[in-house]
Amino acid sequence: MRRISVLLIAVLVGLPACGGGSSSSSGAVRTILVDFNYDQFATSYLGFFPTVAAVHPGDTIDFKQAWTGEPHTVTMGTLANGLGKFMGPFVKKVRPVPAEEDPSLDAEFEAAYKGLPEFFGEGDGGDESLTPSASRPCYLPSGDVPTDKPCPTTEQPAFNGRQVFYNSGFIAYQGNNGNHFKVDLAKDTPAGEYFYFCLIHGPLMGGFLDVKPVSADTPSQGELNRQARKDLDAVTARMRKLDKAASSGKDRPAGVDVVEGGNGYEDGGIPPFLVDEFYPSTVKTTVGKKVTWRISGHTVSFKVPKYGPQIIVRADRSIEFNKQAYEAQGGPGYPKASAPSDESSGEPKPVAVDAGEYDGSKFLSSGLPDGAMDYSITFSKPGTYKYACLIHPAMIGTVVVSK
Repeated sequence: MRRISVLLIAVLVGLPACGGGSSSSSGAVRTILVDFNYDQFATSYLGFFPTVAAVHPGDTIDFKQAWTGEPHTVTMGTLANGLGKFMGPFVKKVRPVPAEEDPSLDAEFEAAYKGLPEFFGEGDGGDESLTPSASRPCYLPSGDVPTDKPCPTTEQPAFNGRQVFYNSGFIAYQGNNGNHFKVDLAKDTPAGEYFYFCLIHGPLMGGFLDVKPVSADTPSQGELNRQARKDLDAVTARMRKLDKAASSGKDRPAGVDVVEGGNGYEDGGIPPFLVDEFYPSTVKTTVGKKVTWRISGHTVSFKVPKYGPQIIVRADRSIEFNKQAYEAQGGPGYPKASAPSDESSGEPKPVAVDAGEYDGSKFLSSGLPDGAMDYSITFSKPGTYKYACLIHPAMIGTVVVSK
């Protein structure tokens, strides 16, 4: 716990312009964390920290994304504000939410979401099923959001609270610390709350800008950092619970040697999260013996090339999936046919995929399965084999093979 506190203090204090007291002047820069890198184990914090930030018209909001491998957007505007009344009770409290209380199941929620594009599935083919207006920057003062073509190319305007759709698009990978989306708030932005969220992970990954009149005090960056730390601690506590359960190995299925980490939906909760780990992280085996991983949202990849993000931004601002990360390499992957269902639960059964023998001489990857997959490899030579998930670069493991 002491190590965790020291890490959070170091990261949060490292943000710009801490200051000790409240501010009543506009023109300040305020940083909001998008996702977070945790030192105890690999994770993806699918949230914004702090989840509520009081700011002034004329301020600049720096959405700073920690790179965990998960892509994100920052999506605002009057269409997003319609979701705020549903998200507020959950996002603001950063508390677990029972499945039956999931606001996305509400019919009124569906009506509020109408008009917002989906990030996946509405592309024209050139973007590999990525909706252009969702995956690229889009700043619409009025009108409907197009789904079959990009928005008009314009310079990013100041956010004034009246734009119907104000979207960062996919925040492109620029190294571990270089991923930013900066928003200037117009000086005439009306006071009030403005909801924003990630189009990729949905409005459960959301936050609020609470715009105050210039005459009112707002928190300093240091005060926002302390609130961010409090919000992060609430999520981290639930992550450690899942990590402890997975590390025990008690729930590992028979015949499976390695499982992946859990996520925030397993015990309810907003914001959701991923524990991006292989359990156990080291497996000892012998030549000729099969090793099996059960995965769903990750890959098992050996002799991996230089890292590339799962979504790539082209020079013309269009984007595409990184096929190297998604598709099976050097062996079979998840079949295109639908997985059979378990008669007792009705849920799809894990699909068994055998990659055969492997001697460590080539790039071998399971690809990203479209469902649960039991991926097996038989090692033909003794040695130490390092592997990783191509989607989440901090998710690594080791297989030690003896004669």
